[in-house]
Amino acid sequence: MTFRPAHQKLGEYLRDLRRSEGLKQSDLALFLGKPQSYISKYETAERRLDIFELITICRGLKKDPCLILEDIVKQMDVWTRGI
Repeated sequence: MTFRPAHQKLGEYLRDLRRSEGLKQSDLALFLGKPQSYISKYETAERRLDIFELITICRGLKKDPCLILEDIVKQMDVWTRGI
């Protein structure tokens, strides 16, 4: 079973959160101490995130990781439909 469509949706979701904060990929990368390509790769589903990375990204976006994870869980049914 592949979750590629769900990873793409997660990347889009995180991209939209970043943009809503008025941040460029390079801004978030600087906060995280990562190269800009790190942000690009998870936003385009070229790279998967583990839970610890997701929490750190949420903090970089000044979002509560618990609320973000709750929102992701709610959307998972839609993201994985047909898998």
